[in-house]
Amino acid sequence: MDLQEHAYANGKAETESDEESSLHKIVSKLSPEKISEFARDLPAIVEREVKENPYRTLGIAAGVGFGVGAIVGSKLLRTMLLATGGILASEMARGRIKRLIDELVEAADEVNHESNGEKKREGI
Repeated sequence: MDLQEHAYANGKAETESDEESSLHKIVSKLSPEKISEFARDLPAIVEREVKENPYRTLGIAAGVGFGVGAIVGSKLLRTMLLATGGILASEMARGRIKRLIDELVEAADEVNHESNGEKKREGI
């Protein structure tokens, strides 16, 4: 019997490598489609849980709120989050502006091609 089988036979908790491999298996099964589907279904799931298990849902919400408050309450982490948020917002705005410029250039090219076609038909 190897060490892992011995640990399970004695009822001991999983070793760290077992926990890491379990987490790896779970994460490897996640796909953007599954995450997107879960995000769409989340409001219905929360509503059902609130109706079926109100105290458990309240406890989970309190725990999540406490965790987020502890993280955001730290001045260092708050500064890091604000800096990261600023960088992300800047990159998103830059990307959006680039797309708008590209769309304007495409529209101008289309108008230019159409007007050149009209000029050729008129013999100019």
